[in-house]
Amino acid sequence: MSKSFKILLLVCIALTSSKGQKLLSKDHVNEVISIQTANDYAISGSRLPFSLQVFDVNDSQPSRLSKVAYVQLVNSKNQEVFRTSISLKNGLSEGQIELPDSSSTGIYELIAYTSWMRNFGQSTFGRKPISVINTFEKPKEIKAADPTNSTSNFIEIKLASDKLKTRQHNQISLKSERAAQVSVSIFRVDQMVKPSHFEFEKPPFPERFELNYLPEYEGKRIQGKLIQLSTKKPLPYSNLYISIPEKPVRYFSSQTDSSGHFGLEIPNFYRDKELFFSTLEKDAAIELDDSFEKELIIQTEHPFINKTKTDSTDLALYHLSNQISKTYMMNSTAQIEIKSHPFYTQASVRYDLDNYVRFPTVEDILREFVSEVYVRKETSGTKIQVKELTTDIPFPGQPLVLYDGVPVNDFDQLLRYNPKDLKYLDVLREPYYHHEEVYNGLIAFYSKNGNLPDFKLDQSVSIIDVAGTQLNQLTTQSNQSDPHFPDFRTQLLWINEIKLEPGKEFTLPFQTSEITGTFVIEVKGFDELLNPIISRKDFVVKRIEDQ
Repeated sequence: MSKSFKILLLVCIALTSSKGQKLLSKDHVNEVISIQTANDYAISGSRLPFSLQVFDVNDSQPSRLSKVAYVQLVNSKNQEVFRTSISLKNGLSEGQIELPDSSSTGIYELIAYTSWMRNFGQSTFGRKPISVINTFEKPKEIKAADPTNSTSNFIEIKLASDKLKTRQHNQISLKSERAAQVSVSIFRVDQMVKPSHFEFEKPPFPERFELNYLPEYEGKRIQGKLIQLSTKKPLPYSNLYISIPEKPVRYFSSQTDSSGHFGLEIPNFYRDKELFFSTLEKDAAIELDDSFEKELIIQTEHPFINKTKTDSTDLALYHLSNQISKTYMMNSTAQIEIKSHPFYTQASVRYDLDNYVRFPTVEDILREFVSEVYVRKETSGTKIQVKELTTDIPFPGQPLVLYDGVPVNDFDQLLRYNPKDLKYLDVLREPYYHHEEVYNGLIAFYSKNGNLPDFKLDQSVSIIDVAGTQLNQLTTQSNQSDPHFPDFRTQLLWINEIKLEPGKEFTLPFQTSEITGTFVIEVKGFDELLNPIISRKDFVVKRIEDQ
């Protein structure tokens, strides 16, 4: 069975079957995750960069099934310290862990998984032990991973100059005998911080599994239950509308099932956002599900964990490095532009309201110059209709009316609204099809800032903060040529997703900092057969006067 057919079959099952169905593992994608970090150590209050690689163990190829992975950092007491979700592209991604300043010295576990992997149990999750060091604590004995001694000899690592001094530009070159996907990390090693441990084993999968978690094939899945507040009972077969008031505005709809549950995937859902949930049901409330595993089981014993001791001199150095990096090495925030038109593609007509007289109410605007909209007062309330494009006759039913992407049901309030903050007005003069619903045209108002200023939402709208996937990436390289700029990095480079082609040289520039001592270049990753790779090369950085 081809991989594409497996994914198609899986998506069809997810859409047509009920949860809890028993399925054969061999007929579906079996995902595994490899976690890589810049090194195996982290300082409390710092940021630890990491990367994820998600594979289908059936063919050892990157998984195309999941578009989101979940990452949690847990301490030895099984307490969650940090959580984040991260977008996957062709099974790859990178992000960072933000360690609280209060994190105590000890061994922690970094755990990663996809929604689909939760069907197979926590034994299939990706795991990596991390030694966290709190530089405010006194030197003590800690647990740390032993370095992997069996290095790969088919990757050649060269330095442009073997004699390095502080604040010096240099270059490394990599040459591999066979194709590989790797990351490159350059960091200081000493009595406390050792080279990395890197291994990868394919976990066993059960013969059958129960389908309780759907794969996130398009993006982050938002799911939960719609209930009636007065009775706490679920509301079955009810329409639900989700809006994200951003530029461009994003609008989605879903319908609850027989038990009041709903779910939908939102592509390109980055950073934490306010989601506007609205429904025509009265006395309704939204209960969102937690996308993360609630009760993680940490692996308390690792066979490669041994004891090491923190040193007061090294603690002082890493404390200084961390404090200066937090102050001067600013975090580079990745900007992703969502290239999209409004969800209705293109309006029949758009009004730029800055080109018109600012009347005191929206009703005045619609009556005075928006000829495509018909406003009529009735005993039951105000009626707004869109005139059909070809006949110029009003549609018999109501259109979909939105303000910054949020549905408006109280037309009387909208007509009384002061339009001073409005920027655009779009009118769609044809039927608008959204999933299974058909609207008699569409009217969309847009404010200047996209935040519904001074507009009172009706009681059917709930605003809920929802965590999106991570975008921030850690800056490890110094981009400062000013010799007076403080540079005390112990992590000189971290580059992920490097593809090495057989026999071809790959070069990377880097710059040393003010920190002297022994540094290691580590190349970690996988070959085409999913065999783990690790290669190293040490070098020493000295001050100019010491050379």
